[in-house]
Amino acid sequence: GRLGTMGTDGEYVFAKYNKRVEIVRYDDEEYHELLSGDPGWTKEETDYLFDLVERFDVRFPVVWDRYDYKGGPGRSMEDLKLRYYTVAKKVLVAREGGAAAVAHDPLAQFTYNVNAEKDRRHALRILMSHSAKQAREDQAVLQEAAAIEARRRSEAGSNLPGVAGLMMGDEDGEALGLYERPSA
Repeated sequence: GRLGTMGTDGEYVFAKYNKRVEIVRYDDEEYHELLSGDPGWTKEETDYLFDLVERFDVRFPVVWDRYDYKGGPGRSMEDLKLRYYTVAKKVLVAREGGAAAVAHDPLAQFTYNVNAEKDRRHALRILMSHSAKQAREDQAVLQEAAAIEARRRSEAGSNLPGVAGLMMGDEDGEALGLYERPSA
């Protein structure tokens, strides 16, 4: 390796930071007892999902991007998250004997809310599209203000203040006027 990247023991010096997320796995018996009730998912597809989740360290955007289960329906990222978190929580609770026994575990404390996630993503899309639209509207308003300012300056001479003198509003958001008020 490069100079300074290997420790005296021959290990890569940053190897201690390569942490893997521990994935809750189930066996055939646990699957049939706890998880076989969901008709939308087969054991094979659930196994495929868990393999990807483990491979990509619970990074769901990557899992969703790579998710291509042959013969299965198309799945949204929310579908994948819901299945993973539901299965992992059920298995964890069943192994420990109840919800109280795993109350300290972050996975047991977390409840994935599909509707809240969909609402959040929808609001984000609106915000992102609104920002581009708002930027265009703001640019149009500034161009119009510059044109008005140039026309008024040419009509009245240079006695009017420039764009820096525009009043946007007071603390209550009410417009005070287009130009600075003349000082008395």
